[in-house]
Order: sequence, then structure tokens, then C-alpha cells
Amino acid sequence: MVKERYKIDGFLVFYIIVAAQVGVGVLGFQRVIMSKAGYDGWITIILTGILFHLAIYIIYSILNRYKTDVIEIQRFIFGKWIGGFINLIIAFYFLYNSVTVLTTFIEVIQVWMFPTLSSWVLGFLFCSLIYYIVSGGFRVVTGMCFLGFFITIPLILFLLFPLEYSDFVPLLPIIQKPIGSIVGAISDSMISFMGIELLLIFYPFIKNPEKSQKSAQFGSLFTTVLYLLIIIITFGFFSEDQLERTIWATLSMFKVAEFSFIERLEYVTVTVWVFVVVPTMILYLWASSRIIKRTTNFSQRKVIICLLLIVLISIVFINSRIEINYLNQAVNYVSFYLIFAYIPILFILSKLFYRKYRRTMK
Repeated sequence: MVKERYKIDGFLVFYIIVAAQVGVGVLGFQRVIMSKAGYDGWITIILTGILFHLAIYIIYSILNRYKTDVIEIQRFIFGKWIGGFINLIIAFYFLYNSVTVLTTFIEVIQVWMFPTLSSWVLGFLFCSLIYYIVSGGFRVVTGMCFLGFFITIPLILFLLFPLEYSDFVPLLPIIQKPIGSIVGAISDSMISFMGIELLLIFYPFIKNPEKSQKSAQFGSLFTTVLYLLIIIITFGFFSEDQLERTIWATLSMFKVAEFSFIERLEYVTVTVWVFVVVPTMILYLWASSRIIKRTTNFSQRKVIICLLLIVLISIVFINSRIEINYLNQAVNYVSFYLIFAYIPILFILSKLFYRKYRRTMK
């Protein structure tokens, strides 16, 4: 059981979901979706958002039934050893996600700001900051998500500048691509929406968690609307050929905004985006360390140090665009099967085993 003083209010789940979903992927997700769905990519965003709303409902159905996190649920359904093994796989999944987020963002910093700065230097600075935040506990992690939301939300206004040079005629007629291509692009958009699976771990840290689903749904809705706004502006600003050659489309659009007192607005954007990337990473690393602590009984602080060392070593060896692209593709596919295959299976199993669980708890 989690002590009351370590819990957060239900409305803060909104900020956690937004922080988990809106990460480094928002800086360049458009090109990947365009490659499959063309100008109908905005439909893919809507479909993906709807699926994630359904996934949040399924996750809460599982957790509300058992009143605990997925760590305990999997132990009960699959047994101590198999359940523990599955828990460690999920912990590795969260660790893998954190490596992907940080390596991708370090590439952004090197490309746009400091091309000669070593990856391990940036990695060490980020890992030191992450350790300081995660070691403070889940309430501190939540506070960082809350702070990051209000610091970065004004950046959305700068995306209105490209509207002056946009042409939305190419978006018509609707459904230019085959339906299969539009639906098939959902798996490529997963990295932009993933993060709701963290609910499986931090659910016990919410006060009256059964009532927090509305906040989680609003958080996912905010993410969907944000991505929809960005991708429509992008499709109006770039031609299809231009977008195919632009890796960081969102950052490129920030260059359109001009102010007499700021020469390179994208520098400011990348700097402020630290408050987006760091909350995403601390959530994943906190979840990974929490699972390992509950499964092995190791101290969470010692676990987080080991995880950060793995992240730092990974950054040193993964530094090319091809390798980073492979990381992102792998995360897309793994998160797709976790959220839309394993979680529904767990939902069915949780219903089948619930009567036995109630008898055990009496």
C-alpha cells in the first residue's frame, strides 16, 4: 500500500498523461505519417487518438477492479515467477523508451545547437538531473510534469506564424489515400501517443484513483488535438516533397517566427523543450525502477543509478541517424503490441481471475 502522503490529487493525472505523450516525437512525427497516409495523415491522428481513449478505458477497467498496480495483478494471474518475469520485461520496455527519448533529443541538440558537443557530456548532464528528480519520489516527478506543461504551452502560439505562408488546398479532397494506408499509419504514430501505459504503475499513487479516469481521458484528448493542429499546419506549410526531406518539421516551422530581440527562435524552442523531454524520461525511469524494486526488493535509488548508467552507456554507442531511427521504429511496434494486444488480453484474464482474487483477499 502507498501511504497517503505520497499520493497525488486526481486532476494531476492530466499533466502526467500529457507529459508522457508529448515528448521529443512531436518535433518530427509528421514525415513518418506522411510517408504512408499522405495528406490524409490528420485522419490517422484522429483514429489513433480514439484508440488511445479506448485503451485508457481498458486500463482503468483492469486497475479499478483490482485496486492495485499491474505489478501485483500480473503476479496473481501468472504466478510469482512468470508474473515477475513479465514485470521485468515491462521494466525493460520503459527503460528502452527512456533511451530512445534521450538519444533522439540529444541528436536534436547536436543538429540544431551544438554539433561538436559529445553525446556522453549531454547524457551525463541529463542523467544527473533525472536522478535528482526521481530520487525525490513520485510527487516530485508529478510536480515536474505540471511545471513542464505551463512552461512549454506558450510555444504552441509560435506555430501560428506559418499560417501566413500555408496553403491547405492539397488536403482536399479528403481520403486521397487507400483506407488501408491511413489505418496502417497508426502503428507509425505510436511513438507520439505512447505513455498511457504508465498508468499501470502509478495508479496506486492517485487519491481516489477510480475518479481520475476523466483527467486521463482529457489529457489524451489534449494530446490528440495538439498533434492534429500541428500536422494540419505542417501539411499546409510544406509540400509533400519538402516534408520527405525534413526530419524535424515542427522545429523548422519555428524558424518562420521572427522577433527583433530573438535572432534564432529555434534555439529558444530546443532549450525550452528540455522541460518536455525531462518529464517524459523521469516518468519512464521512475516506472522502470519502481517495477524492479517491487519485483526484486532492491532499493529504488540503487536501481535508478544502475538504470541511468545503462542509459548513459547506450547514448555513447547509439549516435547515428540510422541507429536512432531504428530505435524509434522498434518502440513504435513494441508499444503498439503492448497497448493494443497485451493489455486487452490482460483485461480478459483479469475478469476471469477476479473471483479467485476476491476469495484470496478475504
